[in-house]
Amino acid sequence: MLRKFNYTGRTRIEKSEALFSISAESQFKNFDVVFNLDIESFPESAALYIEAYYKETRQRFSFGLVTEQKPPSSRLLDEIDLSGDTLFRVIVVDESDVHGKILASGDGFRAGAENKGNSESLIAVGLGDLGSEIWRVEIEADGTPELCLNKKIPNAINRLTEDRLFQSLILPAAFRQILMYFMWNGEDDESDAKELWMEFAEKYGGKKPFLEDTSDTLRWIDEVVSAFSSKFKFCEHALSILEDV
Repeated sequence: MLRKFNYTGRTRIEKSEALFSISAESQFKNFDVVFNLDIESFPESAALYIEAYYKETRQRFSFGLVTEQKPPSSRLLDEIDLSGDTLFRVIVVDESDVHGKILASGDGFRAGAENKGNSESLIAVGLGDLGSEIWRVEIEADGTPELCLNKKIPNAINRLTEDRLFQSLILPAAFRQILMYFMWNGEDDESDAKELWMEFAEKYGGKKPFLEDTSDTLRWIDEVVSAFSSKFKFCEHALSILEDV
């Protein structure tokens, strides 16, 4: 039986704070998620959950603590109705009480790799034949960016979710490339994807500069990527892993 949560007084988790992808595994689907949560705004003991659902069926997964995320070894969607698009709910819970109090939640998340037309997905994550390249950013016809990983790499999407070294070598560079695309794609671009990315970027670098000033724009993108990298301590995690090799 699923534990009941108290949803009173929760704050909202935005679509840009959890990036979902889905891949097929036998007759079922397997999901992955990359979080972009403001972990400093939650208690160290706050628990993190994902609920997958469709119609009357749902399946809950524990991802450990917000400050110390531990994805479950199996993220197979084998308990929900897969006849339609799978939706996801992200929940941060204070479990110090018997019923558990929701501190933050977000609903209606979709997997970008499965629903590329979904305007609320910040980025799709998929696999492709990239030759000797490890990753590539591709822009869909509607302006939605996709982070494509080389399908030759075993468990590539899982690595992006769990492997801190893999994340540190890909995410900052990919995000920089996407921001440069949107910043120089012209003021006439009013796509939902651009709006979401600008909202995401301004959380880290403040208000975007005027396009006419190239040096300010490049400096702003540097500040956004630097702040994003600092928040998730990419360099520190990479050094720690390399020192253990």
